[in-house]
Amino acid sequence: VCGFLLTAIPNWTGRLPVTGMPLAALAALWVAGRVAVMFGGALGPFITAIVDLAFLASLVGIVAREIIAGNNRRNLPILAICVLFLVANALFHWVAMGDGAAAHDGGARLGIATLVTLITLIGGRIIPSFTRNWLAKQEPGVLPTPMGRFDAGVIAATVVTLAAWVAQPESRLVGGVMLLVGAAHLIRLSRWTVWRCTSEPLVWVLHLGYGLIPL
Repeated sequence: VCGFLLTAIPNWTGRLPVTGMPLAALAALWVAGRVAVMFGGALGPFITAIVDLAFLASLVGIVAREIIAGNNRRNLPILAICVLFLVANALFHWVAMGDGAAAHDGGARLGIATLVTLITLIGGRIIPSFTRNWLAKQEPGVLPTPMGRFDAGVIAATVVTLAAWVAQPESRLVGGVMLLVGAAHLIRLSRWTVWRCTSEPLVWVLHLGYGLIPL
C-alpha cells in the first residue's frame, strides 16, 4: 500500500516523489515495526506498539503533506483511509496490551475492511483505465465502462457494509448483505471487459486481483 501510494501520489499532485533519506527512513521504520512485533515479548506491549505505529503515522504525515501541498482535494479520501489503517493498528495493539485476542478483534477487522475499501476505490480507477489503454491499441470493440453512478453506489454500499461487519461480524443480516454487495462487485468487474484482454497478463492480472473482492 505504501509503495503504491508513494508512486501514485506524485502523479496525482504533480509534486516530486519521496526519495533518498526520507524514503530510506520510512523503510527502516517499517522494518523496525516488524522486528518489534517479532520480539514483542521481550520489549513489552507498549514499546512494541510505539515502534510499530511509527511507520503508519509517518506514512499518514507524508500523504497529508503531499495531498494538501498539491491542493489535491479529490484524493482526501485516500488520506482518510491511511488514517483508518493507523487507527486499526492502534486498536490491535490496545487489545493486545489487555491480553485480548487481538487477531480476532475489531482492530483486525477494521484493517481488513480498510484494505478492501482501498482496493475498491483505487481498483475502480486504474483497472478500467489500464484496460482501456491496452485495448485502444488492439482491434476496435467493446471498451470498459467508465466509472459512473453504479460504481459510486457499489463503493458506498461497500463502506457501509464493511462498517457493519466490523461492528457485528457474526450477524446473519450483515452476512446476507455482504453476499449482495459481493454480487454487485462481480457485476462491476464484468463491465471492465476482461474477456478482451486475456492475452496480456499485465492487464488481466489486475482483474484477477479485483476478483478477490467479490470472492
